[in-house]
Amino acid sequence: MRPAQPVIFDMPHADREELAGRVARFLGELEDYAGKLGSGATLRDMSPLVERMSAEQAQLQRLAEHLPLQDDLRRIIDEALVRSSVEVIKFNRGDYL
Repeated sequence: MRPAQPVIFDMPHADREELAGRVARFLGELEDYAGKLGSGATLRDMSPLVERMSAEQAQLQRLAEHLPLQDDLRRIIDEALVRSSVEVIKFNRGDYL
């Protein structure tokens, strides 16, 4: 019996462009978050942004799973997800009190 081979679905070009735009917006949110950290914004002001980042992480993770591991867009998504996950954890843990 042969081991099962992974099935790779090619993402249509339009969907890929939409995903790239979504990643760009997500990176923009990360940049906004970083800017607010140094601006004296209150944690209450930052909380909705952290919640949006957390929700978008789950959605981007599901979408990224449809891209091949070697795909540059997937690598960008994976890096953004790691960095944002760390920031969400630090925020929720209270590192910025």
